[in-house]
Amino acid sequence: MAALVQVVCSVVVCAVALVGAGGCDGWQERGVCMRIVVGHLTMPITEDDLRQLFAPYGGVEHVQLLAAQATGQAQGLIEMPDATAAQTAMEGLQDTRLHGQTLTIQAARWQG
Repeated sequence: MAALVQVVCSVVVCAVALVGAGGCDGWQERGVCMRIVVGHLTMPITEDDLRQLFAPYGGVEHVQLLAAQATGQAQGLIEMPDATAAQTAMEGLQDTRLHGQTLTIQAARWQG
């Protein structure tokens, strides 16, 4: 089943369908894994940059970067298989500065 997340990108709303993107499908409802939205990213940033940022907190199953070429703004979607580690990462990385921007980090609210 496809999952849909809505992520606010300053002026526009980005909708992304992730179909089988990682290992959380069917498990997030049980608290086994967690999907996280990272906002206020600017280019140049890579999926590897985000993976390295979250890796000290636990395993990172999947990373996806959504970028608006016209504005240079981006948001990241992170999937961590351990919900406890993901929560710790969200708390530890909230308001972290990366490439001159203060990041916002929150749990993704999925609609399926």
